[in-house]
Amino acid sequence: MIVGLIIGLIELISGWSTWLSNGLIFGLVSGLVRGLTDRLKVDKASPNQGIKMSLKNSLAAFLVTWLTIGLTVGSTAGLRYWLSYGLSVGLTFGLISGLIVGLNRGGSAVIKHYALRLILWWKGNAPLKFIEFLDDCARLIFLKKVGGAYNSVHGMLLEYFAELTPSRNEKKN
Repeated sequence: MIVGLIIGLIELISGWSTWLSNGLIFGLVSGLVRGLTDRLKVDKASPNQGIKMSLKNSLAAFLVTWLTIGLTVGSTAGLRYWLSYGLSVGLTFGLISGLIVGLNRGGSAVIKHYALRLILWWKGNAPLKFIEFLDDCARLIFLKKVGGAYNSVHGMLLEYFAELTPSRNEKKN
């Protein structure tokens, strides 16, 4: 009876300490991930600066989450059961959590951005080196470069392209 009570008390303390440490770790990860910035520096804007910043933020969030959750879950499971089980569970939970957080913190925008550019290039609607193309257009005064953005210079040309309707051949593609 006393042995069962002691074992129950040890399990209770172990459970509470696991939940407390996990709560602290998840709070730490959340604070670190939310601390990453999404804002552009206005005075230093360059082409693709926003997507590069999103990539950097998502990779940082992925690594912080993967390591923190992986180590926490892995060490908890390793202490409770055995080391190889703890490592596999920690790596799995860390990887899944890291992917979710990384995609949420800019990774999905990066994937969508480059997928769209690849599809536009593949269909022949845009060049692969889009920045060089836009810089050439700015050099030829078709566009005006403003920081990291490009604006149309010619209002009549902009209206002309906006009013164009696709031909029958273009609709089939």
